[in-house]
Amino acid sequence: ATGFTGQFILKELLRSAGPDVAVGAAGRNPAKIAKVIADASRELGMDVSSRVTTLVADLNDQDSLQKMTARAKVLVNAVGPYRKFGLPVVKACLDGSCSYLDICGEPEFIEKVDLLYGGTNGLAAQNECFVVSGVGFDSIPCDMGTLHNQLMMKEMGLVPSTVESYLTLKTGKSGGAVHYATYEALILGFANARNLKDIRRGLKERNAGNDRGAKKPVGPRPKRLTGAKFEPKLGAYCLPFLGSDASIVRRTQNALACADADFDPVHHSAMFTVASKWSLSLFAIFGGILQFLVKYKWGRTLLLNHPKLFTAGFFSHEGPSPKQIAETSFSMTFHGSGYASREEAAEVGAKPSRHLTTIIEGPEPGYVACSCFVSQAALTLLDEIQRTEKKNVCDYGVRTTGELLVKTDYLERLQAQENGIRIKTLDGLW
Repeated sequence: ATGFTGQFILKELLRSAGPDVAVGAAGRNPAKIAKVIADASRELGMDVSSRVTTLVADLNDQDSLQKMTARAKVLVNAVGPYRKFGLPVVKACLDGSCSYLDICGEPEFIEKVDLLYGGTNGLAAQNECFVVSGVGFDSIPCDMGTLHNQLMMKEMGLVPSTVESYLTLKTGKSGGAVHYATYEALILGFANARNLKDIRRGLKERNAGNDRGAKKPVGPRPKRLTGAKFEPKLGAYCLPFLGSDASIVRRTQNALACADADFDPVHHSAMFTVASKWSLSLFAIFGGILQFLVKYKWGRTLLLNHPKLFTAGFFSHEGPSPKQIAETSFSMTFHGSGYASREEAAEVGAKPSRHLTTIIEGPEPGYVACSCFVSQAALTLLDEIQRTEKKNVCDYGVRTTGELLVKTDYLERLQAQENGIRIKTLDGLW
């Protein structure tokens, strides 16, 4: 709870959780935890010290982690990069049958955890707990937004085929900024891309045959975007989004299709927008430098030691200022395409004839919206775990955000909070 993002999450949990929800703040240093709690009290305008239990835990001391998870039902891990620090926390949660959520956007870590502990007979299922990564800005809005769009199409009597997502970030005069931990995860992710291929090969072998009989997306798969293109309807240039969104959405679609014969999976592509050719050129320059330097150990050291230099100040150890956070917001547009009927969808070569556009928008994404996303997910899961009647969540195991939350009231909870997160629906093509 003492890290840059962890402080935001703690404040949001204390703001939105009911008084009957016990909240714990964990870290290595009790004095730092006390300061974070005092800061939260000041910013929330009320003394929250009596509501927070201090838990001393060190990533290098597995016993301390297990003592922490033994006292919790749901743990939110905000310590990254997860490839360096995540696995001991996951293991402690599994040993203590404590459900685990994180805000990781690193596909290698996310899918490695699935390979190690997932599957029908995996440790997560055996120990009756949920292990879910990507429950922050990576990748709640994209995964849940895709599901929301396609399920709305189905409610309208349509057969969904494709959902394309477009992320747009908006900054003020102070510009945008992101904390160093995200940058470090980005560099290490590109440097170890080969590991992800091996992990996916292992998952494919483990899950062979699981999707037998499951529906596949109907209609043509959209052409994969490999470079930049101008999208007139958005008034911006679009580039492929290289984070965890696409892989998590793909895993969600496959898992739900395997679990529910009535579920209609969709093709999906994730993109982000830039407003001008100048911004596009900056991305090209940074991408070219990054692609070259991450190949070499000396290059990675150079990148990691000088984040401000190589990103024009966008990434730093200080992170964004309060003013930058206040001036920043996001929107994610989902363009869904489908068919008027199953007969139309079955026609050879038929292109989707029906379209639905939805938008999720909210405040600064990396810290403010992120803390809202993961806090409401934790509270939703806690309520579901404690239900004595039929639960709305999937079976225990390593799951995606969509698997866990699709049948819950998560999106309604999210919008009921006074946090600026809203979902809009627009009929028709742009």
